[in-house]
Amino acid sequence: MAKSTRDKGAKKDTWAKKKWMAVKAPAIFGDRVIAETPIIKDAHAEGRVLEIPMSEVTGNFKHFRSKIKVRITGVSENGANTEYVGHEVVRDQILRSVRRWSSRIDSIDDAKTKDNKKLRIKTLVLTRRRVNTSVKDEIRKLTSSIVHDIAKATTKDQIIFDINENKIQKQISIAASKIYPIKFVEIRKTELL
Repeated sequence: MAKSTRDKGAKKDTWAKKKWMAVKAPAIFGDRVIAETPIIKDAHAEGRVLEIPMSEVTGNFKHFRSKIKVRITGVSENGANTEYVGHEVVRDQILRSVRRWSSRIDSIDDAKTKDNKKLRIKTLVLTRRRVNTSVKDEIRKLTSSIVHDIAKATTKDQIIFDINENKIQKQISIAASKIYPIKFVEIRKTELL
């Protein structure tokens, strides 16, 4: 009879050795505890990327439709410190917004902020009715120029705060409405490069 691999020795239970560590939000969101993560050693936590609902980070239920990505940068007695890596709007929210007889215009821009941080900002604009390609191109160019202008004038932390407060989306919507009536503007994803 063949020996099974279980006969070689008893498995060690590593889960029993783990402890729970509190994870704090990045400084721009107020350094409060937003999650917990299991670890064996403090060094194992560094570099770990966590995805957390934005409503947990801000404490505002209006932000339920997006999630934030944070990376653990260091561990102290109080918990793990994090830095902002990116955010993303939940896919269901985008699919719910896109309807027939309207046009979807996507813009992907790599923008450099005032403090020399590079952000990839992905913007989604929906028009009220279907539009032809020339109108789409005009709106896409306008969106890109607004994103680049805002990034040049602000720091990384300020632009992240403005995105979460819908200030940039409103600015794009007002400017693009002069070209064609706009239904919806969303910055669907940001990434720190």
